[in-house]
Amino acid sequence: MMTHFPFRQETQTEIQAGGSAEVLTWSVLTAETALLSMLCSGRTLLFSVSLLILLGCAVAAGFMSGRNRVFSQINPLRQSYWGFILSAAGILLIMLSRQAFTSEELLWLGVVISGVGIGSVYPVVSLCGIGNRHPRLRRRVRIILSGLVTLSLVLFIRYKCGGVSGFSLAAAISVDIALLGAILSKITLDDLPCNG
Repeated sequence: MMTHFPFRQETQTEIQAGGSAEVLTWSVLTAETALLSMLCSGRTLLFSVSLLILLGCAVAAGFMSGRNRVFSQINPLRQSYWGFILSAAGILLIMLSRQAFTSEELLWLGVVISGVGIGSVYPVVSLCGIGNRHPRLRRRVRIILSGLVTLSLVLFIRYKCGGVSGFSLAAAISVDIALLGAILSKITLDDLPCNG
């Protein structure tokens, strides 16, 4: 006779980490999209569309690399940690490109690095759907609310301060969210019995 055993402690921990990573991933993506939209003001439509398409392609590339067999041996939390770190580094490059004004290469490079980083967080995000622990409606509401709060915060800071300093402060919020994801992933990873 088969019995249903509850999830092991480490699996429960990873599922909870997946829920947190999902919220933070969408918050970073929302904030970065808002930042790129701010950078596109006064630019051509082609430039704006190209920048957003590049971000989408970078996220897709990170997503596909996260599901690759090579990375399947790596603990999803470790992959999430490095994905959030990469995302923060990319957003810092975007911020530097805004301060330099003439450095388009930094902007494109920052978009690619941050997109690949945030896309590679997928393996740990996918864990939050295991065992129907979080119904879809609740997950969607949580994602939408976190995105709206992040967007409101970024826009408020950007337009309250204005200029380059306002953009830098708004970008710093995005970096902080990405680093928070990295810290939470690292703490959860260190708390696992097998230590990832």
